[in-house]
Amino acid sequence: MGQLIPIRGTHLWVEDLGRSHQPVILYVHGGPGSGAYDFVFYQGKRLASLVRLIAVDQREVLRSDPLGSGRLHVRDLVEDMG
Repeated sequence: MGQLIPIRGTHLWVEDLGRSHQPVILYVHGGPGSGAYDFVFYQGKRLASLVRLIAVDQREVLRSDPLGSGRLHVRDLVEDMG
């Protein structure tokens, strides 16, 4: 089940599936605007039996907060995942 997580001055939607002791896969969706929803819906349960899957809707995408008046740079996306 997902939730909004405060990250660097905004809230990003994060899905965390699987067990904490399993190897982690961080799913970063393509774009613009596609989100992690479809991937988690179709592959999440299957992968969660093997790995811990963390999937994030990037800024301004689907369930995450809108960007507001600022500009988005690749550096922001990378730092959000850190």
